[in-house]
Amino acid sequence: MINNISIHNFKSLNTSDPIEMGSCLFLCGPNSSGKSSFIQAILMIAQTFSRNYKDGRVVLNGGFIKLGVFENILSYSTDSNEILISFELFPENEFLKKYGIQKIYLEFSFGAIDSDVDKRQYNPELNRVKVIAFSNNGGLANLNHKLSFEVEKSSLIRLDLYGEDIADLEKVYPGYVFTGVSKFDGFIPTKIQLNYQVSKKISQDLIPLMINEEKFLFKKNIFKDVEKKSYLISLFRKCLPLGLLN
Repeated sequence: MINNISIHNFKSLNTSDPIEMGSCLFLCGPNSSGKSSFIQAILMIAQTFSRNYKDGRVVLNGGFIKLGVFENILSYSTDSNEILISFELFPENEFLKKYGIQKIYLEFSFGAIDSDVDKRQYNPELNRVKVIAFSNNGGLANLNHKLSFEVEKSSLIRLDLYGEDIADLEKVYPGYVFTGVSKFDGFIPTKIQLNYQVSKKISQDLIPLMINEEKFLFKKNIFKDVEKKSYLISLFRKCLPLGLLN
């Protein structure tokens, strides 16, 4: 469930502080104060996530609401040509519980259309996406970063892992450095490119073999288990979309 949300340059909305959400929310204010715009923005987000961002676009016209073209929803009182939306949520599905994820922060922007192609006008592409996943360490009051990444125009700007995930990846790919993304599913990276120290990888396998063959075989099986998990791919492809839909 969404905990709070910030909306910028969507019609009459330009929130200075996040709007707190809950199971029961009352919208009060005079005419043209943004109540209808707020509801429209929520419905737009819902119909976009119901498609899991499969094509990396925001759905302006779907089953919940029809907003027309991008120009219809961009605020007239801003010099920016982008709409920015961010929110925090506390997902509740079993997949996320398995990996200890308790909170997700998502920020995305769209707009800046340079083409009159109908598809881009009615379903504008995402320009930038930022995701941070948090795990718990003794309750919601002690949340820690687990994963964060930023994507801009289908290019990976930043990808950070934390805690034991770094150690697990370092065991398999010593001295690794993320270099990019070779495949996306919407805005979610599904194949990550990285460089690692091949000589160190070889030595960490050969030295134990020379010292203790039984220990080496046990360690090699651990590496295989880590590789089989395909942790990054499963987290990006399944964890984030499922979490945002609940």
